Amino acid sequence: MFFERRCPICQQPAAAVCDRCWSQLEPAAVRWLVSLEPGDERDLQVRPLFAYSNDTADMLLAAKNGGRRQILRQLGQAMARSLVDAPSIDYVTWIPATPANRRTRGFDQGRLLAQTVAAGLDVPTRSLLARPAGGIDSGQKGKSRNERLRGAPLVATRQTSARLLLVDDVITTGASLRHGADALYAAGASQVVAATAASADQRRS
Repeated sequence: MFFERRCPICQQPAAAVCDRCWSQLEPAAVRWLVSLEPGDERDLQVRPLFAYSNDTADMLLAAKNGGRRQILRQLGQAMARSLVDAPSIDYVTWIPATPANRRTRGFDQGRLLAQTVAAGLDVPTRSLLARPAGGIDSGQKGKSRNERLRGAPLVATRQTSARLLLVDDVITTGASLRHGADALYAAGASQVVAATAASADQRRS
């Protein structure tokens, strides 16, 4: 069955977000510095692409829950362009979706986003993080700030000494990225920086 694709913001026919709506999305005003586990003097530098808004929320909801993969590719290409001056990296990896979300959606939005970013930067992707068996399967959505900061644990799937770019769709408190970076550094990564499609600016909200 054929369904006409529409821009998730203005609902005009478009394969992804239309040019007019894309040009009106608000760029993220700030970069984040996320403190890692106690005793680790490093901070995780995070580069978000857009500020979180109703339009950004509609775009991400259509991409993830509506299966609009072309929107994730559109975001990934823009993220790659915004990272041309980022530190040199060896691989792009991502925060994996929860098993429940992966089953419901039929794909891992973080993986697709990371693959598109990596293609734009001309570097490979590596699946380096996993959610341990028996861990929390609900993700971070709907949790309080303290619950997010405790977070669902992430573990590294292999040892690595590489310089890594860690990708996620949205940063709200930084908890998921912090857990991911902690796990990657524990596995031997020499450097971890991060990028997201959107940022919920806590100071403004």
